[in-house]
Amino acid sequence: MNGSSETSLPRGLVIAEGYLELATGPAAKLGLAVPLQRRTLRTALRTAVECQVSRRHRPRQALLIGQALRLLGRYDLAILPLRRAARNPATRRDALLGLGWCCKRLGDLDAAILAITRGLASD
Repeated sequence: MNGSSETSLPRGLVIAEGYLELATGPAAKLGLAVPLQRRTLRTALRTAVECQVSRRHRPRQALLIGQALRLLGRYDLAILPLRRAARNPATRRDALLGLGWCCKRLGDLDAAILAITRGLASD
């Protein structure tokens, strides 16, 4: 995420993003315990859901909620927020890639291929 949009994000979304990075970044790759990783993801989800945001930040909020749900294995619940996030150019690529992953995990390979193809074609 670039510095200019980072400073304009509501604090709650910055915190939620930080929890997602903690759960999936270098700490996770170095062996973050699964229970701690899941607790961190649940905290990211709760923080993003509870954050009061203006209309312009709703796509970012939806992306964070969808990604947290996806990483928690709640693919069915992640689809709606990821679809919402995919409607916005700023969050489209990440949302479509996450949506493709969810569709794959739910057995809808055609939808997965379509979402991933659209995501990779996004700027």
